[in-house]
Amino acid sequence: MIAIVIPYFKITFFKETLASLANQSNKDFHVYIGDDNSPEDPYPLINLYKSKCNLQYKKFDTNLGSISLAKHWERCIEMTRDEEWIMLLGDDDVLSYNVIDQFYKQLNKSEIMTNVIRFASSPIDANGKETWKVFQHPEYESSIDFFFRNRRSSLSEYVFNKNVLKEKGFHDFPIGWCSDILAVLEVSNFSTINSINNAVVYIRSSSMNISNKKYKQREKAIAAKTFLLYLINNKSKKFTRSQRLKLIIELETELGKDKSLSFKDWFKLFRLHLYNFQFLTFFKFSRRFFMHRWKLITIKW
Repeated sequence: MIAIVIPYFKITFFKETLASLANQSNKDFHVYIGDDNSPEDPYPLINLYKSKCNLQYKKFDTNLGSISLAKHWERCIEMTRDEEWIMLLGDDDVLSYNVIDQFYKQLNKSEIMTNVIRFASSPIDANGKETWKVFQHPEYESSIDFFFRNRRSSLSEYVFNKNVLKEKGFHDFPIGWCSDILAVLEVSNFSTINSINNAVVYIRSSSMNISNKKYKQREKAIAAKTFLLYLINNKSKKFTRSQRLKLIIELETELGKDKSLSFKDWFKLFRLHLYNFQFLTFFKFSRRFFMHRWKLITIKW
């Protein structure tokens, strides 16, 4: 069976989330709602829908999400029982009516050999209107290929093997940024993701959620740097040399966003390029380094 875990904090769109669960054509799932000590009481809404799907609600005594969103996700997962699969659904996201039905149809296929299943997704605005096309994916795809192809994704659109997810856990990056992508890579063992394209998870994009471009930009930048360094330092053997070089170049971009790379940053990048030596890439990096140093010298003069 599948467990749908909702780390709850905001009530604004929560009714639409619960309604999409109540409207599932297949009701063979359990819902676990972990309230992060929110000031907005969701119980009256939960009470409206508890007869329409199997709901379990718990209000935690402390607000953990403001300190570590990843740890709040993990304590919500601990609410689950003996389900084999788990979806972490945002409290403002919505499922198409056939998500659970299509999940079981896919699961019954004999060729399922993955720990991560992904649904098609579509962004919606505060009014529930689709703002872009539905994003679909190859039926079977390496999580590494996906990482380099299109990193646009949300935690809500994935279903994980629960035992593997609990074993790997979520890395505690600031505001949970990049924690979901790393979970996809690690739970899949940097291997296959299976996609379901005929059911859709609608991802809310509004001024109230983390994906908003203006929300906690500094924390997102720190998380992105930490994430890339983690991959480079701990998972480099999972990537080809050309892929590692892409990671290093992306790290340089992230480090340079504040336009003040320290000498320590440059030296770190130099060592990474040297270790993953490729003449043209190393030459271009060296040129960027010397241009940067020359600008500093010119400014001092």
